[in-house]
Amino acid sequence: MLRKVHSLPGLIAAVLVAFMALTGAILSLQPAFEHFTAAAPRSSVTVAELAGSVAASHPGVQRIVETASGS
Repeated sequence: MLRKVHSLPGLIAAVLVAFMALTGAILSLQPAFEHFTAAAPRSSVTVAELAGSVAASHPGVQRIVETASGS
């Protein structure tokens, strides 16, 4: 009886640890994935031109933020 009582929490803990390991692996690879999928920066476009084109296409924009991955 005690083994059955002990095995159920162990099984639940194993599922929880496996879930945390899987999501941790995904989160650790996310910055690399964003880096490779981000568009290449355009060197010919100035910040003022970029801000003007964004403001024209999205009138409610308050600020433009660049992420660490470059997107």
